[in-house]
Amino acid sequence: DCRVSHALRPHEPWDLLKNCWNRRFDPLLFKKHPVEYRKAVGSPFPLSLRALLVLRILTGVALLSGNASLAAVGGGSDLVFCALLGLRRSGIGRHTMVQFWYEWISSIAAPFVLAGAVISGSIRFRKLLII
Repeated sequence: DCRVSHALRPHEPWDLLKNCWNRRFDPLLFKKHPVEYRKAVGSPFPLSLRALLVLRILTGVALLSGNASLAAVGGGSDLVFCALLGLRRSGIGRHTMVQFWYEWISSIAAPFVLAGAVISGSIRFRKLLII
């Protein structure tokens, strides 16, 4: 029985987006080890980013169907959810407001970057990785 503790890495401004983009190799890992991948990773989309993606799709559908008030509620909810993710990632009270802004903007862009990375990896490695 051993306990290992790792020091926190210094903050990088766009760390979330870099991590999302690095998921482009997940289809290759899934191609080579599908059972182990599903056991260890499950889905390349964490629950918070899946929720953001679904919220954005629903907001887009509301906007396209002409329901502007529902689209406004969805867009506002999306921004609040991204702000909460930014607060969680930046650590409330631990870091500067600048780091919060980086994390908030990263949270807004992360579902699109992650989806693009998974699609890019699926094309490159010829293995479709579905959520």
